[in-house]
Amino acid sequence: MEEIKIEIKDELDIFIVQNAGKKFSREIGFSKQEVETIAIVVSELSSNIVKYAKKGEISFCSLQKGGIEIVAQDQGPGIKNINLALQDGCSDEKSIVFDTKHHGLGSGLPAVKRLTDEMEIETTKDKGTTIRVRKWKSKYR
Repeated sequence: MEEIKIEIKDELDIFIVQNAGKKFSREIGFSKQEVETIAIVVSELSSNIVKYAKKGEISFCSLQKGGIEIVAQDQGPGIKNINLALQDGCSDEKSIVFDTKHHGLGSGLPAVKRLTDEMEIETTKDKGTTIRVRKWKSKYR
């Protein structure tokens, strides 16, 4: 299995990782539409790293059964309420993320969940968050 890791520390890295995600998913055989979906997922995950944790990393790994695994890791404040964070329109980050002053539209993680086939979130206060998602090629679903 091939794997790529990209450090995320500012907004420029969001575009870098998004382009890397497109290239990687194209190379492993995803359709044009699936590549664009993966780009949205990567953009949302990396934006959250910049917004809430300030730095982290995104990795891509091809899966033997025709898919991609994307892992976003950071050492940020953690997610206080995962269930709430996965609800559309929940923009009160004070109830979602520990110790943050940011406010958003509440569409990032719910969109990631909808656009992928599998999603796992591990989080610990003041130690960070790991979000692991998998997307399968349409012919394998």
